[in-house]
Amino acid sequence: MLNSCLVIGQTNSVDWADYYYMNNKFSKAIELYEKSIDSLNIDQERNLAFAYMKLDMKSNASSTFRSISDNQLAGVVDYLTFAQLLPLDSKLSKEYREKARRLKVHQDDILEDDSLVYKSRFYNSTSTNLKSFPNNTSEDEFGAIMVPNLYNPSDHYNDKNQIEFYYVSSNKNPSEDIKKLKRIKSESTIYNIANGLMDTLNGKIIRDDLLTSKINSVLQEGPVVYLNNIKKLLLTRSIERVDSDKKYQLNIYQVDYPLSENKILIEPLFELKENYSNMHPTYDSEREWLYFSSDRPGGFGGMDLYRVRYNRNGVVGKPENMGIDINTSSDEVFPFVYSDDVLFYSSNQKLSLGKLDPFMATRLIENRWTTEPLGTPFSSEEDDFSFFLDSKTKLGFISSNRKGGKGKDDNYYFVSRPLVKGLEDRYMFGSDTLVISFDGVLKNDEFLMLSEDPLNSLVDKQVYLYQTPNAGSVNLKANGSFWYMPKGPEVKRDTFSYYLESSYSKTKSINVYLKRVEPVTEPEIEFSFRPIYFEFDSADVWKKYVDRIDEVIAALNLYPSMEVKIKAYTDRRGKDEYNIRLSDRRSKSIVAYIKSKIKNSSRITGVGYGESFVKIKDMSTMVSKEEHQKERRVEFEINNFQ
Repeated sequence: MLNSCLVIGQTNSVDWADYYYMNNKFSKAIELYEKSIDSLNIDQERNLAFAYMKLDMKSNASSTFRSISDNQLAGVVDYLTFAQLLPLDSKLSKEYREKARRLKVHQDDILEDDSLVYKSRFYNSTSTNLKSFPNNTSEDEFGAIMVPNLYNPSDHYNDKNQIEFYYVSSNKNPSEDIKKLKRIKSESTIYNIANGLMDTLNGKIIRDDLLTSKINSVLQEGPVVYLNNIKKLLLTRSIERVDSDKKYQLNIYQVDYPLSENKILIEPLFELKENYSNMHPTYDSEREWLYFSSDRPGGFGGMDLYRVRYNRNGVVGKPENMGIDINTSSDEVFPFVYSDDVLFYSSNQKLSLGKLDPFMATRLIENRWTTEPLGTPFSSEEDDFSFFLDSKTKLGFISSNRKGGKGKDDNYYFVSRPLVKGLEDRYMFGSDTLVISFDGVLKNDEFLMLSEDPLNSLVDKQVYLYQTPNAGSVNLKANGSFWYMPKGPEVKRDTFSYYLESSYSKTKSINVYLKRVEPVTEPEIEFSFRPIYFEFDSADVWKKYVDRIDEVIAALNLYPSMEVKIKAYTDRRGKDEYNIRLSDRRSKSIVAYIKSKIKNSSRITGVGYGESFVKIKDMSTMVSKEEHQKERRVEFEINNFQ
């Protein structure tokens, strides 16, 4: 169900306003939005407010966001943006920040375990190939992270295929000068920090040594991160006492690095007064945020992710919990900062294949995030953690104790260069210019690519016109928005094509089909709302019924006041409770798709009835396959047609 189909009758000023806004023509967008100010939906009001902000019209933006924030559809970003436009200490600013704090960021639940996206991401994805580190052993190797700019640029090791990395090892035998006489007796494995050099082209280790005894101590050492901008090495290390369960208690330590000949001081970042740990540091050098994991009091349960301001002068202020968007009652550990707006971590929460699985968090505003699991090949049925991805080379690392490894925890490396893909699109036009903005040709392409590999969101892509239409003119933008004008009223169908390109790959030409639609009468409109049928025990829409959904979208766009209720049913096989859930999923799958394609999405609702209305409920009475098929359906109830 990945076709795009929109109906635009007479193009109005708001359609052009959306188009200008999407293409950064903010003055024109404001002018047209203001002409229709009383008929804007909440998304268009947001566009208007952000356009004001782009032009530094803060008073107008604040007034518009006040209206948005009073809307029942408003969310976290609306409240915080409005609060930012108000005086920091004002009562109203505090009120809306408190509203935002209590709410979780709304995310479409497209990753239910029977959804197309879930299947695509967790079972069908073949976009990335993981390779085992050559120095993996039968013991533990994990926490690999690239060392930035530590060796001499003139050294021949600076070849682009050779990278230096830190990792944690339980296998290496320390040399005599750093042999450990561990003062803490525990059942935990003993870890040391090692430094290696690998040729990723040939898959060979060039150098592999433990760090000096000035770093590897008589204590337990864990993952590290090197802060090149302030020349600090941060490491997880056990403190000299165990907790009440006779386990290591961990803290984060800092040391100037490279080491000084005269003064070597390794000191903790935080004072530990209670029975908890701080570990797994990662650093955002742009915003000077240090992220880490901790089970300190006041969290959501287990290990949570925190952040705190940190610079060459040390920690500034108190650690801040990352909040309900990321933290759960499960464990969130091994954070890694990819950029100031993207954070990776591992969790054993819901939506994972096994135990610990990697997640990606994308910052929306302040400390509020959307999150999603990475899926295969990064997720397995075992622990998958310590995800790392270099933003320049796209070389990445992940640690796992998955089947097929050499021992316990192993390090793996990969190159993330997602292939761009596209889907055909279908649009309908009326008697005026067809103007498409946020539902442009790139929208469904992005959905397809992100379904398989969420790392595709880190790749810039552009749309290029390949073949012009035969019976009209098109202006196609790099972001997928476009306008199309037919040559005359006699034009009923037309087509053009485009291709997508990133720095890694390029698609073949992708077709866009255009069809003229005319207003219909009330008896005729019923034909657009024919039932949709499903396969047994499936909530996925058969491809042959996609056109019927497109016709529903067309009718809803032609008649802005029309309301539709989607009623989903199952056949009589299966338990009542399961059939209710199955019919609910069928309803939701169609509701979500239609909502993404229409204005004023509150007009579409859905409900699942399960087997409540089957004609023959008596299981002793035989029913044909055809009769079962008729029961597995979705029907449309039309209201307020005018």
